[in-house]
Amino acid sequence: MKIHSLTFAAALAAAVACPAFAADDSSQQPTTGSSMDESGKQPASAKSTDNSPQAVLSAIHTDNQLEIQAGQLAQQKGSSDAVKKFGQTLYDDHNSADQKVQALAKKKGIELSKEPADPEKARHAAEEKKEMTRLQALSGTEFDKAFMASMAQGHQKTIDNLEKAKASTSDKDVQQLIDELMPTLHKHQSTATKGT
Repeated sequence: MKIHSLTFAAALAAAVACPAFAADDSSQQPTTGSSMDESGKQPASAKSTDNSPQAVLSAIHTDNQLEIQAGQLAQQKGSSDAVKKFGQTLYDDHNSADQKVQALAKKKGIELSKEPADPEKARHAAEEKKEMTRLQALSGTEFDKAFMASMAQGHQKTIDNLEKAKASTSDKDVQQLIDELMPTLHKHQSTATKGT
């Protein structure tokens, strides 16, 4: 989801990986020679995403912060009560989710970065920020429609990314956190889809 994703994307989706946006980091070395394509580069599908607890939690934290901003934007610029109410829900739910992320990071002695270090997660965050800028320029029903569409798409991407992150991390606490966050993300995605 673009702005949503402004949601954790983080979403742990944010947070975890933001895989839909494969990075073209040609400096990354493959683990075996057979992973290279004819140009000597590792194909995007073979590139690894950092799903360490620090990377996943930092990505979720970043997504939560973007979703909190998106919620504030909807409350300020929304022309309908439904969009304003959804903005408040995003704000509240992502604040709550981020408190959980910060608590787990503290428990594990992890310092959350403000920007994801993983190229895929960083690209995802940059795209979400760009989407936020685009939405800020809109107003009225045009804003409402674009905002809800962005949230629907962004939350789906976040959900997909978190599912991938959960499957690829071995940290049980991070997996449990993702499980705790998923119902809320699904609810946001469903609400945004119905609002488009």
